[in-house]
Amino acid sequence: MKWVLVIFSLFPLSSVWAEDPAPSAPTSGTVEYRQRNQKPDIYDSGWSHQDEMWEPGPGISILKTRNKTGDLVSPAIRYNFDFWCPGDSFLVGLQSNYYTYEDEDAKEQELGRGRRRFRFACAFLQTNGGVPLQKVPEECKMEADNVFQQSGSSTCGSNEFLGGMKGIWDPALSRRDHQYFSKCCQIAAPKGEYSLKADTCVKKEGFHEFQKNFGMTMCGVNQVIRKISTKYTMGDGVSDRVFSIECCSLKLEPSAP
Repeated sequence: MKWVLVIFSLFPLSSVWAEDPAPSAPTSGTVEYRQRNQKPDIYDSGWSHQDEMWEPGPGISILKTRNKTGDLVSPAIRYNFDFWCPGDSFLVGLQSNYYTYEDEDAKEQELGRGRRRFRFACAFLQTNGGVPLQKVPEECKMEADNVFQQSGSSTCGSNEFLGGMKGIWDPALSRRDHQYFSKCCQIAAPKGEYSLKADTCVKKEGFHEFQKNFGMTMCGVNQVIRKISTKYTMGDGVSDRVFSIECCSLKLEPSAP
Protein backbone atom coordinates (compact mmCIF):
# COMPACT_ATOMS: atom_id res chain seq x y z
CA MET A 1 0.00 0.00 0.00
CA LYS A 2 1.34 3.42 -0.91
CA TRP A 3 0.92 6.32 1.47
CA VAL A 4 0.44 9.82 0.19
CA LEU A 5 1.50 12.63 2.48
CA VAL A 6 -0.69 15.67 2.17
CA ILE A 7 0.35 18.92 3.89
CA PHE A 8 -2.28 21.50 4.62
CA SER A 9 -1.27 25.09 5.08
CA LEU A 10 -3.08 27.27 7.52
CA PHE A 11 -2.26 30.30 5.35
CA PRO A 12 -2.99 30.79 1.66
CA LEU A 13 0.12 30.81 -0.50
CA SER A 14 -0.79 34.21 -1.86
CA SER A 15 -0.31 35.73 1.58
CA VAL A 16 3.13 34.19 1.99
CA TRP A 17 4.53 35.85 -1.14
CA ALA A 18 2.40 38.97 -1.04
CA GLU A 19 4.02 42.39 -1.29
CA ASP A 20 4.57 44.45 1.79
CA PRO A 21 1.32 46.05 2.94
CA ALA A 22 0.74 49.73 2.30
CA PRO A 23 2.09 51.93 5.08
CA SER A 24 -0.35 53.04 7.72
CA ALA A 25 -0.16 55.96 10.10
CA PRO A 26 1.27 55.04 13.50
CA THR A 27 -0.30 56.30 16.68
CA SER A 28 3.07 57.73 17.66
CA GLY A 29 6.62 57.75 16.38
CA THR A 30 9.29 59.78 14.67
CA VAL A 31 9.58 61.53 11.32
CA GLU A 32 12.36 60.68 8.88
CA TYR A 33 13.60 61.59 5.40
CA ARG A 34 12.02 59.77 2.50
CA GLN A 35 14.40 57.24 1.01
CA ARG A 36 15.37 56.70 -2.63
CA ASN A 37 17.68 53.81 -3.49
CA GLN A 38 18.28 53.32 0.24
CA LYS A 39 19.56 56.89 0.64
CA PRO A 40 17.84 60.07 1.89
CA ASP A 41 15.95 61.71 -0.97
CA ILE A 42 17.58 65.17 -0.89
CA TYR A 43 16.84 67.86 -3.50
CA ASP A 44 19.77 70.12 -4.46
CA SER A 45 18.66 73.52 -5.81
CA GLY A 46 21.97 74.39 -7.45
CA TRP A 47 22.48 78.11 -8.12
CA SER A 48 20.03 78.50 -11.01
CA HIS A 49 17.13 79.86 -8.92
CA GLN A 50 18.93 83.19 -8.54
CA ASP A 51 17.88 84.71 -11.83
CA GLU A 52 15.96 87.80 -10.74
CA MET A 53 17.15 91.19 -11.93
CA TRP A 54 17.46 94.13 -9.58
CA GLU A 55 15.52 97.04 -11.02
CA PRO A 56 16.57 100.58 -10.02
CA GLY A 57 13.78 102.61 -8.42
CA PRO A 58 12.35 105.90 -9.72
CA GLY A 59 14.95 108.60 -10.10
CA ILE A 60 17.90 106.19 -9.96
CA SER A 61 20.05 106.18 -13.07
CA ILE A 62 22.31 103.19 -13.75
CA LEU A 63 24.88 103.75 -16.49
CA LYS A 64 25.58 100.86 -18.81
CA THR A 65 29.21 99.82 -19.07
CA ARG A 66 31.20 97.51 -21.28
CA ASN A 67 32.13 94.05 -20.05
CA LYS A 68 35.34 92.14 -20.82
CA THR A 69 34.10 91.19 -24.30
CA GLY A 70 33.13 94.77 -25.15
CA ASP A 71 29.36 94.32 -24.91
CA LEU A 72 27.28 97.18 -23.51
CA VAL A 73 25.51 95.78 -20.45
CA SER A 74 23.46 96.83 -17.45
CA PRO A 75 24.80 95.96 -13.98
CA ALA A 76 23.12 94.45 -10.91
CA ILE A 77 21.70 91.22 -12.31
CA ARG A 78 20.99 88.04 -10.37
CA TYR A 79 21.20 89.63 -6.95
CA ASN A 80 17.74 88.79 -5.60
CA PHE A 81 16.46 85.26 -5.06
CA ASP A 82 13.10 83.65 -4.31
CA PHE A 83 13.31 79.94 -3.56
CA TRP A 84 10.65 77.34 -2.66
CA CYS A 85 11.54 73.75 -1.81
CA PRO A 86 9.76 71.63 -4.44
CA GLY A 87 6.52 69.79 -3.70
CA ASP A 88 6.16 68.76 -0.07
CA SER A 89 9.87 69.01 0.80
CA PHE A 90 11.38 71.24 3.50
CA LEU A 91 14.67 73.08 3.92
CA VAL A 92 17.44 70.98 5.53
CA GLY A 93 20.66 72.71 4.41
CA LEU A 94 22.17 75.81 2.79
CA GLN A 95 25.40 77.00 1.19
CA SER A 96 26.56 80.51 0.31
CA ASN A 97 29.27 82.32 -1.62
CA TYR A 98 30.34 85.85 -0.69
CA TYR A 99 31.37 88.27 -3.45
CA THR A 100 34.12 90.88 -3.24
CA TYR A 101 35.63 93.28 -5.81
CA GLU A 102 37.88 90.55 -7.16
CA ASP A 103 34.97 88.16 -7.79
CA GLU A 104 33.01 90.42 -10.17
CA ASP A 105 33.41 92.00 -13.57
CA ALA A 106 34.07 95.75 -13.55
CA LYS A 107 30.44 96.40 -14.48
CA GLU A 108 29.25 94.86 -11.22
CA GLN A 109 31.96 95.84 -8.75
CA GLU A 110 30.14 98.74 -7.13
CA LEU A 111 26.62 97.28 -7.03
CA GLY A 112 27.55 93.67 -6.38
CA ARG A 113 30.29 93.89 -3.81
CA GLY A 114 29.23 92.36 -0.49
CA ARG A 115 26.32 90.28 -1.80
CA ARG A 116 25.74 86.58 -1.22
CA ARG A 117 24.42 83.83 -3.44
CA PHE A 118 22.78 80.71 -2.05
CA ARG A 119 22.28 77.05 -2.76
CA PHE A 120 19.69 75.00 -0.84
CA ALA A 121 19.03 71.38 0.13
CA CYS A 122 15.47 70.12 0.73
CA ALA A 123 14.14 66.79 1.99
CA PHE A 124 10.80 65.02 1.65
CA LEU A 125 9.46 63.67 4.94
CA GLN A 126 7.61 60.56 6.04
CA THR A 127 6.64 58.86 9.29
CA ASN A 128 8.75 55.99 10.53
CA GLY A 129 5.90 53.84 9.22
CA GLY A 130 6.47 55.11 5.66
CA VAL A 131 3.50 57.52 5.42
CA PRO A 132 4.45 60.60 3.31
CA LEU A 133 3.97 63.98 5.01
CA GLN A 134 2.71 67.04 3.17
CA LYS A 135 2.92 70.80 3.41
CA VAL A 136 -0.25 72.72 4.19
CA PRO A 137 -0.04 75.29 1.34
CA GLU A 138 -2.69 77.59 2.73
CA GLU A 139 -0.74 77.75 5.99
CA CYS A 140 2.56 78.86 4.40
CA LYS A 141 3.45 82.49 5.06
CA MET A 142 6.37 84.83 4.44
CA GLU A 143 8.09 86.24 7.52
CA ALA A 144 10.83 88.91 7.45
CA ASP A 145 14.00 87.68 9.17
CA ASN A 146 15.64 91.09 9.42
CA VAL A 147 15.53 94.71 8.38
CA PHE A 148 18.40 96.26 6.48
CA GLN A 149 21.58 96.85 8.50
CA GLN A 150 20.34 94.99 11.58
CA SER A 151 20.80 91.47 12.91
CA GLY A 152 17.70 89.27 13.01
CA SER A 153 16.16 85.81 12.85
CA SER A 154 13.14 84.11 11.32
CA THR A 155 9.89 84.21 13.25
CA CYS A 156 8.19 80.97 12.22
CA GLY A 157 5.71 79.51 14.70
CA SER A 158 6.85 76.83 17.14
CA ASN A 159 5.54 74.04 14.89
CA GLU A 160 6.29 75.65 11.54
CA PHE A 161 9.33 74.84 9.42
CA LEU A 162 11.09 76.42 6.47
CA GLY A 163 9.67 75.57 3.08
CA GLY A 164 11.87 78.13 1.34
CA MET A 165 13.74 81.42 1.60
CA LYS A 166 13.75 84.79 -0.16
CA GLY A 167 16.35 87.56 -0.33
CA ILE A 168 16.12 91.16 -1.56
CA TRP A 169 19.39 92.97 -2.32
CA ASP A 170 19.82 96.71 -1.77
CA PRO A 171 22.99 97.89 -3.55
CA ALA A 172 22.87 101.42 -2.13
CA LEU A 173 26.32 102.43 -0.92
CA SER A 174 24.89 103.17 2.52
CA ARG A 175 23.42 99.66 2.84
CA ARG A 176 24.84 97.01 0.53
CA ASP A 177 22.78 94.41 2.34
CA HIS A 178 20.17 91.68 1.93
CA GLN A 179 16.80 91.52 3.61
CA TYR A 180 15.91 87.87 4.13
CA PHE A 181 12.50 86.26 4.43
CA SER A 182 11.62 82.78 5.73
CA LYS A 183 8.81 80.84 4.11
CA CYS A 184 7.18 79.23 7.14
CA CYS A 185 4.97 76.21 6.51
CA GLN A 186 3.02 73.74 8.60
CA ILE A 187 3.29 70.01 8.02
CA ALA A 188 0.04 68.05 7.72
CA ALA A 189 -0.12 65.12 10.12
CA PRO A 190 -1.32 61.77 8.71
CA LYS A 191 -5.06 61.14 8.66
CA GLY A 192 -6.40 60.58 12.12
CA GLU A 193 -6.12 62.35 15.43
CA TYR A 194 -2.40 63.04 15.37
CA SER A 195 -0.21 66.09 15.76
CA LEU A 196 3.35 66.83 14.68
CA LYS A 197 5.64 68.56 17.15
CA ALA A 198 9.26 69.69 17.17
CA ASP A 199 11.22 67.27 19.31
CA THR A 200 14.97 67.82 19.79
CA CYS A 201 16.26 71.14 18.37
CA VAL A 202 19.94 71.97 17.84
CA LYS A 203 21.52 75.31 16.88
CA LYS A 204 24.33 75.09 14.32
CA GLU A 205 26.70 78.07 14.26
CA GLY A 206 30.33 78.91 13.70
CA PHE A 207 30.39 77.25 10.26
CA HIS A 208 31.66 80.36 8.47
CA GLU A 209 33.47 83.64 9.01
CA PHE A 210 32.63 87.24 8.17
CA GLN A 211 32.90 87.93 4.41
CA LYS A 212 33.69 84.28 3.66
CA ASN A 213 32.05 81.51 1.66
CA PHE A 214 30.58 78.51 3.43
CA GLY A 215 29.92 75.04 2.03
CA MET A 216 26.70 73.07 2.21
CA THR A 217 25.74 73.04 5.90
CA MET A 218 23.20 70.31 6.64
CA CYS A 219 20.93 69.56 9.56
CA GLY A 220 21.45 66.27 11.34
CA VAL A 221 19.81 63.19 9.82
CA ASN A 222 15.99 63.48 9.75
CA GLN A 223 16.06 67.09 11.03
CA VAL A 224 14.44 70.14 9.40
CA ILE A 225 15.38 73.84 9.61
CA ARG A 226 13.03 75.82 11.88
CA LYS A 227 14.98 79.08 12.22
CA ILE A 228 17.69 81.04 10.37
CA SER A 229 19.53 83.80 12.24
CA THR A 230 21.96 86.39 10.87
CA LYS A 231 24.42 88.68 12.67
CA TYR A 232 24.96 91.92 10.75
CA THR A 233 28.48 93.40 10.71
CA MET A 234 30.15 96.24 8.79
CA GLY A 235 33.81 95.94 7.86
CA ASP A 236 36.01 97.86 5.40
CA GLY A 237 32.97 99.78 4.23
CA VAL A 238 31.15 96.59 3.21
CA SER A 239 28.60 94.70 5.28
CA ASP A 240 27.99 90.97 5.63
CA ARG A 241 25.95 88.60 7.76
CA VAL A 242 27.16 85.57 9.68
CA PHE A 243 24.56 82.78 9.60
CA SER A 244 23.34 80.20 12.08
CA ILE A 245 20.50 77.69 11.73
CA GLU A 246 18.27 75.82 14.16
CA CYS A 247 17.42 72.24 13.16
CA CYS A 248 14.69 70.13 14.77
CA SER A 249 13.65 66.51 14.66
CA LEU A 250 9.90 65.88 14.52
CA LYS A 251 7.68 63.69 16.63
CA LEU A 252 4.21 62.34 15.85
CA GLU A 253 1.86 62.18 18.82
CA PRO A 254 -1.83 61.50 19.40
CA SER A 255 -3.75 64.74 19.65
CA ALA A 256 -5.14 65.70 23.03
CA PRO A 257 -8.82 64.72 23.40
